[in-house]
Amino acid sequence: AREGREAAETWKTIPYDGVRPVKALKMLVKSREELRVCYEAGPTGFGLCRRLREAGIDCIVVAPSLVPGKAGDRVKTDRRDARRLAHFLRSGDLTAVHVPEEAVEAIRDLERARDDAKCAERAARLTQALEELVEETVLAPLVKSLQAFRGISLVSAVTIAAEVSDLRRFATAG
Repeated sequence: AREGREAAETWKTIPYDGVRPVKALKMLVKSREELRVCYEAGPTGFGLCRRLREAGIDCIVVAPSLVPGKAGDRVKTDRRDARRLAHFLRSGDLTAVHVPEEAVEAIRDLERARDDAKCAERAARLTQALEELVEETVLAPLVKSLQAFRGISLVSAVTIAAEVSDLRRFATAG
């Protein structure tokens, strides 16, 4: 988005491979006095921001939840999002998030992965306990029958059987 009030426009789509964005944006730096760049935080992390800053390009990362938007506007495309981000960067309406050092980001990612693994381990143990316990109840035949349907796992079958164990209450009045 150039200075002024004109709408932001699509300049170029640059695949992220670590080198291409820096090269492409450096071409713009030569032709312009000021270049500011932003992108939404996501699964690719903060490496691009650090690389751009090392190359002398002003870059911020913004939280997707803090990007202004219209209520109900859920259509998301890369080009549309990029133009919207450029517009709000120019107007100063974006809130930057902290970009941690690479080592701190790695620690954070490792901690989150550990937490995910721990939660998965707890869930696996509970699923095993459900499987063992259901075999000792009158629900076992119903659970096995429900699992015969495509897409119904043990947990779904147990949930249905346990929560709706008395199917007669759904009988229609005749």
